Amino acid sequence: MNLNLLLISATTALIVSVNLAFDDSENVLKSPPIPGSRNVLPKSEIIQLKGAVGPESIAFDPKGEGPYTGVADGRILKWQGTSWADFAVTSSHRKNCTLPSAPEMEHVCGRPLGLRFDTRTGDLYIADAYLGLQVVGPKGGLATPLVQKVEGKPLVFTNDVDFDDHDDVIYFTETSTKYQRRQFSSSELSGDRTGRLIKYVKSTKKATVLLRGLALANGVSLSKDLSFVLVAETANFRILRYWLKGPLAGTHDIFAELPGFPDNIRINSRGEFWVALHAKRSVFAKLSISDLQLGKALLKLPITAQQLDNLLAGGQPHATAMKLSEDGRVLEVLEDVEGKTLRTLSEVEEKHGKLWFGSVATSVLRVYELLKFETFTIPPQYDVITTLSSSNNKTKSNSEFSQTSHGTLNSSNPLYLHPAENVGSTLLPVVFYGTSYRSWRRRILRALSVKNKLDFINGKSRRPAEDSLTFDQWERCDNIVTSWLLNSFSRDLVDNLQYVNDARELWQDLEDMYDQINGAKLYQLQKEINDMS
Repeated sequence: MNLNLLLISATTALIVSVNLAFDDSENVLKSPPIPGSRNVLPKSEIIQLKGAVGPESIAFDPKGEGPYTGVADGRILKWQGTSWADFAVTSSHRKNCTLPSAPEMEHVCGRPLGLRFDTRTGDLYIADAYLGLQVVGPKGGLATPLVQKVEGKPLVFTNDVDFDDHDDVIYFTETSTKYQRRQFSSSELSGDRTGRLIKYVKSTKKATVLLRGLALANGVSLSKDLSFVLVAETANFRILRYWLKGPLAGTHDIFAELPGFPDNIRINSRGEFWVALHAKRSVFAKLSISDLQLGKALLKLPITAQQLDNLLAGGQPHATAMKLSEDGRVLEVLEDVEGKTLRTLSEVEEKHGKLWFGSVATSVLRVYELLKFETFTIPPQYDVITTLSSSNNKTKSNSEFSQTSHGTLNSSNPLYLHPAENVGSTLLPVVFYGTSYRSWRRRILRALSVKNKLDFINGKSRRPAEDSLTFDQWERCDNIVTSWLLNSFSRDLVDNLQYVNDARELWQDLEDMYDQINGAKLYQLQKEINDMS
């Protein structure tokens, strides 16, 4: 038998066995519920797109007309109250662009994703996945290219855009410099970290990379006061904040960690951010993305991209929308739990007292009347919401960072390290082999508590800005705590957990994979897949 076919067959059998081997498979394949979320999205109304698919982004012009949305055949449509009208296109090569969706033609027909209007001029800025950053005037028609190359190389997968109409500056994302949009799954599962956040100054026509090395750079949104810009890092399940003004200008931090794959981010009139989750995160999804061997094995399966997407979404994807405060706290979580009306989301736009929902995978827009919502607050007793919330609601403010001073650290300070503590130290005499996790967990927590380092795994000690006076000491402590944990694992386990950024992420990986009834079985399945690759 052909070696590749054997690998595909064996991998398929192992993936299927996940469903069969686990007594409670929902812990592995299905994403956990979000405490305090509301199942209100099934009540949303439909606006049908006849002959079109994939309304990724939604925008309203300065007159409040619209919405406008880009679809899979390269057109941008405008809603006129009772029907849709063609407004613009991103490519002049329209002869063969006759099908509602034809991925093999996207590079010819164009694929408009992110949309934003200049509120002064009415110009519409477009992030086309294949054709780069473009603009079209208020009357529509054929869009004009603005940026097709950055640092001398063509853009590969342009995704979203936002516009600062005070300074005539555009911020946009490139999801990957290696994979095009139609190869999204490859970017997601191959460990691709080539995403970028890019700034374009209209007056100088210069594009500058602000952030690079991102895991699927996606949605982008400026804050209300223009002091920072957010960017969704889809494969890391989080949103990053890049500071544009103040003492931290030019640095970035984690704005929010999320329970799923974030897509577009859109701000409302109050300065709050709506985040569309393409799908919620399951243990299996996180494992597939963090483990390169497993991810590459999945890419070899004889299934479609849509089937693979459904597998990562737990087999039953459903829409999830999250509203975050201007400092990253979770304010609302809205879902269609059964996925009856909304299976996936790409954007949530709040306008005219309504929520407008776009989805890259459907032929409809959905609309929900905000007046139907009851007063809603995330229950404070749920620790999971604290985990999902911003990394900044427990950190110092922009100005406070600049005032921190080292001084002499007291032994009660979590940043204090005894001279004898180093990366070679071990916390426990017995290593963890993938079983009896909770017993091992209790001993580790007790050891970290004695060393006053629990804050590095429970999220209370957050990564400061790189120009902060405490950054070097924090990084040293975090590296040592990470090493202590890794020194407590078996070699096989270390191989599966080495792709982490800090101690907190490492600990969360452990919790996701082993703090469940069938953690040992999950470990064994993953090991078999890795041994086979």
